[in-house]
Amino acid sequence: MDRIIDNLAVIQPTFMGAAPRIFEKAHSRIVAMQDREGGIRRRVFEQAFAVARRRRTYLDEGRRVLYLLGKRYDILDKAVLAKIRERFGTRLRFFISGAAALNPDIGDFFGLAGITILEGYGLTESAAGSFVNRPESNRLGTVGQVFPGTEVRMADDGEVLLRGPGVMLGYHNLPAETASVLRNGWLSTGDIGRLDHEGRLTITDRKKDFFKTAGGSMSRRPIWKVGSRRPVPMSPTPSSSATTGPTASPS
Repeated sequence: MDRIIDNLAVIQPTFMGAAPRIFEKAHSRIVAMQDREGGIRRRVFEQAFAVARRRRTYLDEGRRVLYLLGKRYDILDKAVLAKIRERFGTRLRFFISGAAALNPDIGDFFGLAGITILEGYGLTESAAGSFVNRPESNRLGTVGQVFPGTEVRMADDGEVLLRGPGVMLGYHNLPAETASVLRNGWLSTGDIGRLDHEGRLTITDRKKDFFKTAGGSMSRRPIWKVGSRRPVPMSPTPSSSATTGPTASPS
């Protein structure tokens, strides 16, 4: 894994897909390096992210960035943030993260450094990718919009259903298993989610994480999420938590 990160500056990719662990590892190395240096270097590092966050707030709200704030950002970007970007090559346009949920604080950290991470979602049964965020409309915590040519709908219980050219014809020599997940061309993903008004999908649960009670269905997933989330040691002003689902088979 360390070699992958080190080789990015040599390979100079324009984009790359990776599991969240790659970004967590890169983040940890950057933070550990600042911890070792300490003193003024660490304070400048923290200031760079604080200023970048203030600048982004202006941009997100459609306001003009104040002159002095813009100048401070330019200086700190050159001193700190640009050096982080250089570790991933000078041609990089974006990363795509899949296979597991991306910690939103990790995505926020790299976003402030000027490195875009787009979350995506899919399953083996749907030929891997089915959703992905777009660079021009990226929203952390969602897996973006459905691929062109693929249809999505939500079942009554919130399960994500997919239909399109990437959906499998069936499991080889397993008709019963095929019938359990394919109905009239619609693939039952086993994931629970919701779509926003722009068609972005957020995965909230696995269907098998629900259990029946006298009062209806309940999820044991929130307890699991609290217990399993890795804390991020140095992401200035951490963002609110959001959960996306794994890019994996529902089985």
